[in-house]
Amino acid sequence: MADLHDYSMSLLRGDVVRLRSLSEKDLPKLVSWWNDPAWKPYQSGVVAPSSDMSVAEQFRSWSKNNNSGDFGFSIEEIKTGQLLGHVTLWGIDPVVRIGNIGIIIGGEHVDQGFGTDAIRVLLRFAFEELRANKVELCVWEFNLRAVHVYKRLGFKTEGVRREATFHNGRYWSQIQMGMLNSEYLMSH
Repeated sequence: MADLHDYSMSLLRGDVVRLRSLSEKDLPKLVSWWNDPAWKPYQSGVVAPSSDMSVAEQFRSWSKNNNSGDFGFSIEEIKTGQLLGHVTLWGIDPVVRIGNIGIIIGGEHVDQGFGTDAIRVLLRFAFEELRANKVELCVWEFNLRAVHVYKRLGFKTEGVRREATFHNGRYWSQIQMGMLNSEYLMSH
């Protein structure tokens, strides 16, 4: 019983972050980060703010965690309890066992290892708790920081949607990446 307790207590906890349920008090900050013009292209590829109400509802929808194959968590720093961002895992089909992930880290928290730790925790949740066979993601080619992190974590490039968005005077491609359960197990 102690092993199960320890597993459950550590499942959503990394080295520096903890994944927890969304709180209504998280929403103003998450909405602000989502609509921040400096970071908006990383979320949608285009600098176009969305209504606060629709963004808040988006985060609520992502975070229901009702065992439908879709899960969303607020990311908080273990040491301080400070909100850092949000991570989502969706679309895990009971037959195919493939899920997709997305993450947003507040601009002031980027380049501090929080996103890397959060993705590690989410991968553990996907592969060890939900029995996913594969986890996929899409990232814009101009998001060099994220591409580097995903490769370092073991994601492989599976494809490229060429010139999939227009931003800052040019077309950009979208990189499709994935990690198989077998690849995850080899690195852990």
